[in-house]
Amino acid sequence: MGSASDSRLFSRVWSVSPARTSDGTVQLRVVASEAPARNLEYGISRSLYNDLWEGEVDFSHCNLFGGGERLNLMVRRGTKEPQPSFNFKFTSSALSPDHGAYDIEAFNEYIGVTGHEGGASSRRGVTIRFPRLFTSTAASASIEKTLAGARTGEHDRLAHASFDIGPFRHRLPANGRSSFQGTADIGSKLDVAKMKKGGKHIVDGMTPYSSYTATTRQ
Repeated sequence: MGSASDSRLFSRVWSVSPARTSDGTVQLRVVASEAPARNLEYGISRSLYNDLWEGEVDFSHCNLFGGGERLNLMVRRGTKEPQPSFNFKFTSSALSPDHGAYDIEAFNEYIGVTGHEGGASSRRGVTIRFPRLFTSTAASASIEKTLAGARTGEHDRLAHASFDIGPFRHRLPANGRSSFQGTADIGSKLDVAKMKKGGKHIVDGMTPYSSYTATTRQ
């Protein structure tokens, strides 16, 4: 069960304690002040990528279906960008069981403008994450399409998955401690034109890559 104080459902948690009911069961009793569910922010800033002005609107709802589900929506557009950028993210209940948590994110981002540093580039796709897939294990998967430059019109399609395990902590003699944490990233660049031909062309149209990291501390 997620922490009540970390769920963002409450502006202040006064107490969290078990309470026995008349039928002999035990329920969790939370005394708290509920936070505002909806939030809207907007503003204008100067982009670090192209040194141009852009406007942004952010909307969030921290209790969408009454169970602590979160919805975040961001829309941004620069003065010379061909289309607006957006980011849509849904997060499952903050109070859901540990292994049932997930979030889904869809994005469409533009960087650069026509006639500036090779033309506009874009990135769009979908990502799904499981922050607590198993005990001390997180996973995510994504697929996206990128436009490297408007002048060439070349698109890249990427599929990616990431797995994190740990940290696993152990006590050592003399009051010492050790921990282990690992990360595995695997993915592939996809040539859709080749893959549509079917058969062995599906494999030929994939350019895989991977990286692995292990960290220990004592």
